[in-house]
Amino acid sequence: MIVRMKKIDLREQFIMAYGGLRGGVGFSLVKSISKQVLPMADTFVTTVLMLVMATVWIQGEECDAGECG
Repeated sequence: MIVRMKKIDLREQFIMAYGGLRGGVGFSLVKSISKQVLPMADTFVTTVLMLVMATVWIQGEECDAGECG
């Protein structure tokens, strides 16, 4: 049986959902760019992924310190 050590409260659930949506929408938009239209499309994909990871990491550190929300 799996037992939770700490219950995820509503604030933490909101942050996880918000971060996931922001990353998913940004990634899907940048993947819709065609290489025929913009030859540097791969650079945009890499940049968006780095931004998503950086913002999730920064917000995660703030929440870990108890400062989110």
